[in-house]
Amino acid sequence: MNIKKALTTVAISFLFPPFLAAQWGVPLKVDGGDIGAEINAAFSACSSNCAVLIPPGTYFYSTTITMTKPSQSLIGAGSGQTVLNYQGSGDGIFWQMQPVTVTKGGTLKGFTINGTSRALNLIHSGSVQNSTWDDLVVSGATGPGANGILLENAVQHGFRCWTERTYMRNVQIGASGVGNSVGLHLLVNGGTKSFAYSDLEVQFNVMANQIGMLVDATAWVYHSIVNLKGNIDSAPASFLTVRGLMNQGYLTLLAEAQGIVPNAIHVSPTGNINASGNAAVLSTSYGATGGIVPPQIDTGGFYSVQPWLALDFPGANTATTQRPMIQTGSRTIKTDGTIVVAQSNNLQGRLILSWPDNGNRMALMILDVACTQFDSACSLDIPVNYSYRSEAVFTNPTIKLTGEAQRIPQLQVTIGNRNGIAQPVIASWYGSAGESPILFPGAALGGTAVALHGLASDGQGNLNFNGMTIIPSTVNGYHGGGVKLQLSDGTGSAGNQAVFASDGSVTNSAAGSAGHATCWKTIGQIGYCSTVVSSAGTCTCN
Repeated sequence: MNIKKALTTVAISFLFPPFLAAQWGVPLKVDGGDIGAEINAAFSACSSNCAVLIPPGTYFYSTTITMTKPSQSLIGAGSGQTVLNYQGSGDGIFWQMQPVTVTKGGTLKGFTINGTSRALNLIHSGSVQNSTWDDLVVSGATGPGANGILLENAVQHGFRCWTERTYMRNVQIGASGVGNSVGLHLLVNGGTKSFAYSDLEVQFNVMANQIGMLVDATAWVYHSIVNLKGNIDSAPASFLTVRGLMNQGYLTLLAEAQGIVPNAIHVSPTGNINASGNAAVLSTSYGATGGIVPPQIDTGGFYSVQPWLALDFPGANTATTQRPMIQTGSRTIKTDGTIVVAQSNNLQGRLILSWPDNGNRMALMILDVACTQFDSACSLDIPVNYSYRSEAVFTNPTIKLTGEAQRIPQLQVTIGNRNGIAQPVIASWYGSAGESPILFPGAALGGTAVALHGLASDGQGNLNFNGMTIIPSTVNGYHGGGVKLQLSDGTGSAGNQAVFASDGSVTNSAAGSAGHATCWKTIGQIGYCSTVVSSAGTCTCN
């Protein structure tokens, strides 16, 4: 072992206002012993609000470095100069507040930590607030179930902890050719779901059968900025796997994969990614120009990453220019019934509802809606209501107002005929900025009906206006050189016929019957037939 012998001091970093009592530095001997034990002794001596500075060098140790007091920091001379080689079988660094506190966490900065296949976690943290991670390399935790960095929401003394406001910059997880079994693992272990309000900028090297970032079941990353970059050096592997939720935030993911990696972005049946931003894994096997590897979305999972379109403020112009607003959401449906799919003071746009094909059912409904608060008459067009084999999943689309004083319009749809399948309904909204509704708000059903006007197509293909069928699905082809239109009595039952002749004339019954029919007298001028309409659809036009 090449151990650099040195003598340095513990630098006390006052992270709080000046009224805190000063703490003196404690000598840290680097004399060839276990540096983990020496760092722990220094932390014990300086209490909280202190930073242990590790001089340049390469160090081997087996004793877990433990940081359990507020604002303790471990700072090396730089990730290329201070190298910690953990040789134990547990945690290389354990960094959680004990007892739990919401006091600002400290900093890990300026060192490399390497492990072996014996290590459980190189850095075991979480249950810390406002922590800072900078200029770090974390690599080599390659054993079964091992993690480079584990952020864990744990239970401490009966208190359910959370991990929020985590700040990572210039963090490299996994060296090329080594990686970690799981690079960055967000895990709920008895604590709350929240990993929110964070800013993560991380680079990964991922090897075969490894995962770069894992958001585990019930873990929620929301109101956060996540920026992931790096490589999948060999397949099969996953750059990002989500079993929990990444929502209401910004995700940027750009990775290169050696070959086709189907699970490069993997969303499990319990996973949900709904973020603004851009995500792309580029396969080098597609040629010099590259190709994007599509995400793997398991049945029940949801994935949507799209650019954030918002209001545009054009300089000195005080008027706000509105751009189209695109919004996507989902809700897992386990029971039949009527739900609110969109709610807003002003519903103005198009909603596309999709029941994804699962081998049993597939359905799509498009709803064009215009309705505002307190209104008593609204526009609702249903240009498309498709269902495989006419086994409609979406029925009875309507608009109703909430019962409270605000009287907010809700777009309601009944969902049924699922064939016993529980899966997400996916909704995509296209409207104007500033008028974006809440999708699947989980609100109670409003009961105040409004008059609805518009065209609709039912599950059998019948087109109606304000509930009156005008073109039933029994329309049939050509007759006597003209198109025969089957008129309905409003219920879909067959009524009279009309024949449009090739010259534009029309009769109100079967071709050749007596009676006055319209015809083109001259170009652009309608007349009437004074003779019987022939089987060819012609007559003497006056």
